[in-house]
Amino acid sequence: MTARDIYEATIVEINKEDSQSFSIEEFNYILNKSILAFTNEKYNFYAVNQQASDDLRTLIKSQTFNIHDVVDITLGDEVSPTFNSTTSHILENITDATSVSVSSLQDISNTDVITIGDSTTQHTINNIVGNVISFSPMATAEIGSLISIATAPIIVTDVGNNVPRTLEMSFSSSDYLHLISCRVSWLNSSPIKSGTAQLMFPAKRLTYDMLNAIQNNTYLKPAPNRPYYQLLNHHKNSGVISLPSALVDYKAHQNRPKIRMHVGNRNNNTELRQITFDYIKIPEIVTLKDSDVFSAGADPSQVLELPDYLMNEIVKRCTGYFLERVRDPRMQTQPVFNQEIPKIPINMSLSTQQIPQDK
Repeated sequence: MTARDIYEATIVEINKEDSQSFSIEEFNYILNKSILAFTNEKYNFYAVNQQASDDLRTLIKSQTFNIHDVVDITLGDEVSPTFNSTTSHILENITDATSVSVSSLQDISNTDVITIGDSTTQHTINNIVGNVISFSPMATAEIGSLISIATAPIIVTDVGNNVPRTLEMSFSSSDYLHLISCRVSWLNSSPIKSGTAQLMFPAKRLTYDMLNAIQNNTYLKPAPNRPYYQLLNHHKNSGVISLPSALVDYKAHQNRPKIRMHVGNRNNNTELRQITFDYIKIPEIVTLKDSDVFSAGADPSQVLELPDYLMNEIVKRCTGYFLERVRDPRMQTQPVFNQEIPKIPINMSLSTQQIPQDK
């Protein structure tokens, strides 16, 4: 599914005598508006069924934070950096063994440590020119591989036993849209049995009303097996944009929220190891050009990251926007005509009806 596919399908849908015209710039605006509206709508019903999960599967990302806890119950198990894969950084072309071109430079900078594809070899970025990054040491890669950027472990300072602990961290990728889930991993040392065990607990969203209510509630207050999270605004995204340097920080952190984790009191038998967030990223901006529309050869327009089977969903929304703009009477019939196949097949719905018995 490409941008030109959506463009041509939208023209077919609104085509009639005296139909309105629109520019490429108008279409780009309507297309991106339709994609974002579709994403927000599907998020409200995410994971209700398999179809709802499939619709947004290409937009799901994970952000993992490795934790270096001062409560080291197993000596010599220091945490290594985490490599966070992102669909925004795709290897498009290979210049040589030490440089590649990528689809996006978002959140990539010099001296970043990366891995390419499934390789575990760590490479350091030495130079960035255009969309070409140079790195060392040499690498063997394939076109289409993902570029994963390393993040350093978060150091948790010692606050002493029986003291509530909170952690603050920020997403490394500035493409956050909506959170799906959060889970916390611990390393637990049993005082009875020798050895350690990895434990994982889901974290709950903490509202300010809950924060006031759970502090003195033994059964609800934060604990290793009952962590909470809050999503807050980043301190660099304060809205102060009068200075050029502040404007750069503001834009870089608009879609990079800060997380505050409430993980309960420290104890000598439990070590915090890892926090993982699953979230839906902002859809990539789609841009159609005049040369893409009037190209006589193969379709050179941008490929949408959504699954191909959602093409009719996006076309339906684009068509509705254009019809609404001119108050077209087809606004009443177009949604009905383009409604999707019922979620329950006809033969299944008929089988659930009561069949009259012969007398």
